[in-house]
Amino acid sequence: MTRRTSWTVSAVVAALVAVFLVWVATFRFSAPLVSPAPPVPDYSLQAGIAVAGFVAVLLCFVVTGINAAKPERRRLRATIVGCLVMVGTGVFTAILAFTIPAMNR
Repeated sequence: MTRRTSWTVSAVVAALVAVFLVWVATFRFSAPLVSPAPPVPDYSLQAGIAVAGFVAVLLCFVVTGINAAKPERRRLRATIVGCLVMVGTGVFTAILAFTIPAMNR
């Protein structure tokens, strides 16, 4: 795997996770999921958690790119691990962003 391919793959994964986290930050429930409706979640806290996750994903992207500058034999593994960390960070952040604001009310 070349450096360019590694950076491209990492950038694509980071962009996809970032778009997902932006969607999480702007997500609003259109109708109550249960009746009677529970209190409205704190949407600003939800957006804050999602933006913090977005920053963490960007940091993971930079670290993955720096590790991809290592010798050829370690580049593929560094890229795969970095991409998995970015996806895991995005999923974990989304779970936190949807559960924590609902628990605070």
